[in-house]
Amino acid sequence: MAIQRIAYQCEHKCTHKLLISKEAMERHENRCFRNPENKACVTCAHFEPARSVVHQVIDGYIDGYHVERSCSKGIDLSQKLQSKCESHLHWDDIE
Repeated sequence: MAIQRIAYQCEHKCTHKLLISKEAMERHENRCFRNPENKACVTCAHFEPARSVVHQVIDGYIDGYHVERSCSKGIDLSQKLQSKCESHLHWDDIE
């Protein structure tokens, strides 16, 4: 017989996996990049999502690529996305 479980999902629709602990989900939501209160890159109007950039093509084959994402306000996102953006004066909500 199946056992019924209660699971919690992030209210910010970040596609985070379900968690069975309400406290763990609350901790996640407090740092979630989709939570507008965190002023993270993915909820900013200036964020330009990742795209693959080809390094070079040799004999018709792609010889490696890297993922490039950017901010139209000039914030360096080459290493990682930001939360609590240092340049929060430039952060604008998408909605």
